[in-house]
Amino acid sequence: MKRGKLGKLQKTLGVLSKHIAGILGRIQLPLKESVYIGILTFLITFLSFIGYIRTEPAAAQGCFVYHYGFPLEWLEVPFSVQIPFLYYIMRGGVKIIWIALILDFTFYFLLAFIVVHGIAKLKSRYAFLES
Repeated sequence: MKRGKLGKLQKTLGVLSKHIAGILGRIQLPLKESVYIGILTFLITFLSFIGYIRTEPAAAQGCFVYHYGFPLEWLEVPFSVQIPFLYYIMRGGVKIIWIALILDFTFYFLLAFIVVHGIAKLKSRYAFLES
């Protein structure tokens, strides 16, 4: 039973990778633009991490939980004046919500792609109009 599901998954991933390769082949993205997209994606993700913080009081007295990441809050960090931060890390109190992180990163990648690819297309059209 599991072999059948694994085979279907591999076939689906193979078809999906062929479609993605075809799309990227049609876009003809130069290496320079790819590097810009990668840098811009990580920069926007980092800025969303440090630029958005939501605090809520926790169950314990004097304890707060900080949520980081925009638009989806993907990091939860508990904090208390009485308890050291290392205690929370060792006890697994700091949580990374992976699906939210992946969705945020995907959103920022698409945003960076649109910005970089759009600027490149505008530059090429502007250069064409000047000549």
